[in-house]
Amino acid sequence: AGEFENKDKDGNPYYVSARITPLLDKRQQIDYFIGIQEDISERMRLQKKLEETAITDSLTGTYNRGHFLVLCEQEIKRLHRYGSSVTLLLFDLDHFKNINDTYGHFAGDEVLKSFVSCVSAELRENDVFGRLGGEEFGAMVVETDSSSGLLLAERLRKSVENMVILVENQKITIT
Repeated sequence: AGEFENKDKDGNPYYVSARITPLLDKRQQIDYFIGIQEDISERMRLQKKLEETAITDSLTGTYNRGHFLVLCEQEIKRLHRYGSSVTLLLFDLDHFKNINDTYGHFAGDEVLKSFVSCVSAELRENDVFGRLGGEEFGAMVVETDSSSGLLLAERLRKSVENMVILVENQKITIT
């Protein structure tokens, strides 16, 4: 008995829960097997979505606060074990409430998504980036000493400052 991935006749994957039972003849020897399977693709899709929701901020697609902190803790343990360096960057968008008040929450959401896109483009795949709350974000930049971290922070600050976000024909800038 178990769950596994299968493929349909066109090669598309689907998931099944299956149980295979031997059927015995009069001498108690295996005569043949009977298998019962159930398509559980929808359940697996929902489970994957639930797992993703548990670690991801739904608006920005970054890690949520809880998962960001877990990953940071793991990285700090690794850092202590191997003696490497790390830089922690914290971001708080200036006067973000004014953007929501002036342009509306839809515009504020678009600003947050644009900010995440801008910062993510500068970070490496193994760096950890997450939304800590509201307009607050954090990045743990692994294998980076303080001078390299400072250069990265300044490069990110300038990239964000130079962004122009267009929402419903309104140009919005942030720092």
